[in-house]
Amino acid sequence: MALDFSRVLREGVEGIRNEVAARLSSLATSAPFWLSQRIFLEALLLLCEATMDFAARYAALARAMAQEAQDPIRQTELLRIAEICDCVPAKPARNFWEACQSFWFLQLIPQIEANGFSITPGRFDQYMYPFYRADVDAGRLTPAEAQELLECLWIKFSEISRVDDRGMAEINAGYASGQNLCIGGKTASGRDGTNELSYMCLAANAHLQLPQPNFTLRLHRDTPQELLDVAVRVIARGNGMPQFLNDELIIPALLNKAIPLHEAREYIPVGCDEITVLGMWGRCNGGYVNLAKALELALNNSRCRLTGDPVGLAPSSGREFCSFAELMEAVSRQIDYAVDCVIADANATDLVHADIAPLPFESLLVPGCIETCRDVTHGGARYNFTGPVGVGSATVGDSLAAVKKFVFDEKCLSLAALNEILDADFAGHEVWRQRFINSAPKFGNDEDSVDELVVSVTNRFFDRVETGQNPRGGGMMPALYSVTAHVGAGKHVGATPDGRNARAPLSDGLSPTYGRDMKGPTAALRSVAKVDLVRAPNGIIVNQRLAPGLLATEVGCLKMTQLLRCFVEAGGFHWQFNVVPTAVLLAAQEHPDQYRDLVIRVAGYSAFFVDLSRAAQDAIIQRSAPVL
Repeated sequence: MALDFSRVLREGVEGIRNEVAARLSSLATSAPFWLSQRIFLEALLLLCEATMDFAARYAALARAMAQEAQDPIRQTELLRIAEICDCVPAKPARNFWEACQSFWFLQLIPQIEANGFSITPGRFDQYMYPFYRADVDAGRLTPAEAQELLECLWIKFSEISRVDDRGMAEINAGYASGQNLCIGGKTASGRDGTNELSYMCLAANAHLQLPQPNFTLRLHRDTPQELLDVAVRVIARGNGMPQFLNDELIIPALLNKAIPLHEAREYIPVGCDEITVLGMWGRCNGGYVNLAKALELALNNSRCRLTGDPVGLAPSSGREFCSFAELMEAVSRQIDYAVDCVIADANATDLVHADIAPLPFESLLVPGCIETCRDVTHGGARYNFTGPVGVGSATVGDSLAAVKKFVFDEKCLSLAALNEILDADFAGHEVWRQRFINSAPKFGNDEDSVDELVVSVTNRFFDRVETGQNPRGGGMMPALYSVTAHVGAGKHVGATPDGRNARAPLSDGLSPTYGRDMKGPTAALRSVAKVDLVRAPNGIIVNQRLAPGLLATEVGCLKMTQLLRCFVEAGGFHWQFNVVPTAVLLAAQEHPDQYRDLVIRVAGYSAFFVDLSRAAQDAIIQRSAPVL
């Protein structure tokens, strides 16, 4: 979620406490929900006091440490810290240092209160810039001093570490905490928002090379060339950040969800690249739909190819279809059934969440909750969405293209024979496996015949998701990413007609299947842009690796900025890159102790490579490395 940090910087927690107290005093005791509203507002008042007490404890500790400090410079620093913690976040921030400290308290508390996941700093360069500019103009702070404060804050982001169980670790391999800090992009008035702090954030990322904060650069047609130049040089450093989002597509996508234009322009990526605005709340990871499993069940009489157990929707035509259109309809019906199951699960989860784990601190900083006197989990936010996620779209598209070519167009393979090959996981059928891989069209090469199949599958997924409603009075907002769920989900899918072996990873997000995009990143971009991305503001992830030598020259860096301009014009949603050589990744697998500081891009986030499971490491190594 995105919290309204800027309001606390302007008004302080005391200002918010005053609003809560006024709302409490205005409640009519005869109102039907008076008791629950009163309890909620009283909880917020307690949290305001607790937040200020939390900062006061830091002030007291800093003073105690100052008394024991031997170094006079450090003693002065500690006394300054104590003075700052006396002020913020209780009162409005008066300078850049206070703004950074106030922000950090507010970022830290949700991690403590609720094991916070993907609490995003949001448009950091926008709401922090006035404090920086005022200090520098007044001579209270030099740019170098501000950079040091910024980089100290960067280090704090990486101190937050989550521990997940095995199942979650497969989905979120190496995932720290999803603190997505965003720079650039359009302002509410439609102008470019780039400022000096935008460049300082890029410098902090380049200097420290840590996996957190997750770091996003919003692009649009008027993004300054200088910002692109610097961003590309930062990417060349190797930790996979920043990732890129396209204002020209995402803002219209939010308008289609009835978000006002000035709010849509201020959109904020959370976690990986799920899109939100201030006042929006909901589970962006609202459950994963395994699209490749839907294809398997359609082909295999609704039985799991791995276990033989009946799974999914009851079949209507067994393992035989008279036409490719009949097969597509069977796949579509399995997708519908899977989406319905995920929506039911998401709604049950939301109801339990609201009942046993409300989030009063987050509610304090999500616009709408104080006005409605309702917790975010009870629908108090101004906008409420849940985000089911489709996984394996390129695996399905490539598989359908192979079935269409060999079974229905060329008629050189029957469906029965195809199922025998898949049941055997290609054992004794390597010739057919190679034909599936090398002779059928693949998503990511700008070939309409296969790209249109991915569009058809994703449109059906979008259609069904958009029919859903959640218990908080909102709708469902689809996404096409996988974090690393394509690895875990692949373990539950048998062999597929694209030549993929049983239990192998599925395609990654909306990225082409590893190694199958043979015509370079521009063709891959064109394929991805054919999908109706405007319907999926809950997030799209496209991963690509670049040959490291590409960004070693000025010409290569210029080509990269031109490619990013093409990304904006072509209607891409999200793009991110790894530039680490394959040899380095292989060496890190064999000698992890020598590569503890190696940070790579996993999905919509970065992580220390050696912290990933072997399966996740292998999946990253398999990504193609096109040369421009």
